[in-house]
Amino acid sequence: MLLPALQKMGGSSVIDGELCALDAHGRSRFHLLQNALNKKAKLLYVGFDALFVGGKDIREKSLLERKKILKALMPRDPLLRYSEHVAEFGRREFAKAQRAHEEGVIAKRAAGLYYSGKRTREWLKFKAVHEQEVVIVGYTEPRRSRKYFGSLVLAILKRISKPRRNDVCFRGQSGLTQSGHPVLRAFQRQTRCLGSRPTCPQFSSLDAPRTPQLPSQL
Repeated sequence: MLLPALQKMGGSSVIDGELCALDAHGRSRFHLLQNALNKKAKLLYVGFDALFVGGKDIREKSLLERKKILKALMPRDPLLRYSEHVAEFGRREFAKAQRAHEEGVIAKRAAGLYYSGKRTREWLKFKAVHEQEVVIVGYTEPRRSRKYFGSLVLAILKRISKPRRNDVCFRGQSGLTQSGHPVLRAFQRQTRCLGSRPTCPQFSSLDAPRTPQLPSQL
């Protein structure tokens, strides 16, 4: 689908970008991209940097120079979008991302070079959402029309110094979208391979308690 649009650039170029799946409001949503192979999705390729153009290496040019070249290179097509940037007003843009419940913003040095395969301070990611890593300690069985799971039961591992061990602290349950049935089916098989464990009173209502081995990001 995207190949004919990208071929309009002509010549030999390497650009840096991201494939996005858009919701009804035109906002990128990662869960829609995850399910794009199983469910129709509105896809968009967003280009935000250029590494090689016409076989020429431009990584040692500044970010603003590379973006100027990229903007001239990208053809007009509904499946492609050039990523615009905003100078100076980073706090304002971050606040807008928070209000829109978006993932966050990327801050880049205007004079920064492109370092392939290296983690540098030339760009930083500022997340606008609150996240926490948890472990999956069980799940509830599906009811009515739901399949595979009702919800996942989540906890965190809290370090206890005396005796030295990890204590499992309940953090709640998480509902699951039913749009990605193949993913849920595969995940169900994975959880069934884990051993069950005696549970503390907090987990007494679990339909299927499991050893806390699978991490998750909320």
